[in-house]
Amino acid sequence: MAAALGGGFAWALLAILTGRIFSALAIGIGVLVAYAVKAGMGKVNLPGQVLTGVLTLGGVFAGQIFYVAHLLQNRIGHYDFAVALQVYVKVLQAKPTAELTTLFFALIYVAANFLVDLCYVLADPRVRFAGGRR
Repeated sequence: MAAALGGGFAWALLAILTGRIFSALAIGIGVLVAYAVKAGMGKVNLPGQVLTGVLTLGGVFAGQIFYVAHLLQNRIGHYDFAVALQVYVKVLQAKPTAELTTLFFALIYVAANFLVDLCYVLADPRVRFAGGRR
């Protein structure tokens, strides 16, 4: 979870410093989370892959909230994450295509990671998902 929040914060910081949100860099949050999950679990099984996906999307969402909180801080003078969440939900409702593009890039990484692991299992019978029998 720390990797997801740290990745989201770093992504928001980049957006603050450049004045732009780089949706494709949401993949970087996925890479960071996957590395942390692998370091913690050793051999990653299917629940670990699901956890990686959930934490990646959570990190992207947290990054968006951090960024909105910073924009609000410029107007109201302090950070208020509850208000930032409300504003982000309204933006998501008003402009779903722009906001969901970022989540789409995170999902690309999650799907690619899963497909690579699946290809390993199919290509080499000695490779198994952790805990699985073949």
